Amino acid sequence: MAATVTFVINDPLASGGPPIRSVSAGNYPPGDIAKFDIKPSATPGKYDPLTPEFDYWQTKLALIGGLRTWKTLTGSYLDRWWGNQSALPVMTDAGDDLNAFYDRSSLQFFSHGFGGVTVHSAESVDVVVHEQGHALLDAIRSDFFDVPFIEVGALHEAFGDCNALLNALEDRATRDAVIAASPDLSGFQFVESLAEQLGDAIRREYGPDSVETGALRHALNTFRWVDPTGLPSWAPADQLAGEVHSFARVFVGAFYDTIRNIYTSGSSGQANLRNASRTASFPGPSRTSFVATRPPFRHPATFRIQPSERAWPAAGSPRRWSGR
Repeated sequence: MAATVTFVINDPLASGGPPIRSVSAGNYPPGDIAKFDIKPSATPGKYDPLTPEFDYWQTKLALIGGLRTWKTLTGSYLDRWWGNQSALPVMTDAGDDLNAFYDRSSLQFFSHGFGGVTVHSAESVDVVVHEQGHALLDAIRSDFFDVPFIEVGALHEAFGDCNALLNALEDRATRDAVIAASPDLSGFQFVESLAEQLGDAIRREYGPDSVETGALRHALNTFRWVDPTGLPSWAPADQLAGEVHSFARVFVGAFYDTIRNIYTSGSSGQANLRNASRTASFPGPSRTSFVATRPPFRHPATFRIQPSERAWPAAGSPRRWSGR
């Protein structure tokens, strides 16, 4: 009998989603593809949350799911990460912080306690797959990494959030639960609510203006594009700021609107929601796209992300793409 592990399918504080699962201890897809090297490692088993062993399997299964979602939507796995890396290091507990980030040399997740509650960011599939999204985008468009413009940085953050949305909607039980919670996707629910546990921890420690209610960020939002250079560098979470995580919500909201519009234009049911999610991503070999339908755009605007010819620049970069 195959060894099994415990897996939280979405976020530890996700409300209304599928229950914790006992699943086979998965491994990376076969072949010479881009993979991960997660530390510390652990043998399969039923471990309690907030332990290194649980974090290892939670992170690994989330990353494997993200790889499979990428292949489903683009037609192939990545060959290598940025810098021609075949295995990107992953640290499940890199220190004391309410954060997670990708910095080209690794994915790093953190733990933090406040008010008697401890949070491990590696235990949220939303957070893990968001950071994986940074690595995926950097592998195909490395020229986006150091661009000193708010909108490009916001696109990087939005790509991570959209990656989390698409990954979640590949799971049938998740789709069923989303439809049960909001039949036309117009209401708040656990998929469009991103990184609930991390958001809750930040809110408790830094106050209600620091994150949106009920999540780190919501894909279901009404933010519209404005010139980000005219925005303040910080604003309460219910307003846009000229900061990449805040401004990313314009892109993510438009993408989620696209999924909703495709879904509500067809039949109800989980199969059509899967089709809407996959159609919104515009699947095609080595290409990821999305359609922005939100005003002030007069017509739908398609944003296509094509692989860069400068895939493996020689120089490194200290920049970190943070989950916050």
